[in-house]
Amino acid sequence: MKKGSGASTSDFYTWKFPTLPSGTATLEVYLGSSKFTNRDAEYDALSEGWGYTEFVGSVNQYSAPSGWNTVGDIRLDNAKANVTVSGEDYSGASSTQTGADAASL
Repeated sequence: MKKGSGASTSDFYTWKFPTLPSGTATLEVYLGSSKFTNRDAEYDALSEGWGYTEFVGSVNQYSAPSGWNTVGDIRLDNAKANVTVSGEDYSGASSTQTGADAASL
């Protein structure tokens, strides 16, 4: 498991993974705050070798248990990767908050 370094803005969180081997990895996010209430938080990945962003999966942060939650699998191309979660709640719910305390591959 490799943990990325995270940064946030008002619209999204991004974690950077500077060195990754080729293959497949499972994206997990750590949710530890009851303030994370997004009912359809979508996670995307971008690898320097791809040139495009790939949807990994979504998590209902409102009902997810505290701790590590599996998002989905991503393909790695022996390069750097960035994982992003948008602040938009795609379920249509309003006044929700999005976040994650950590991400790992």
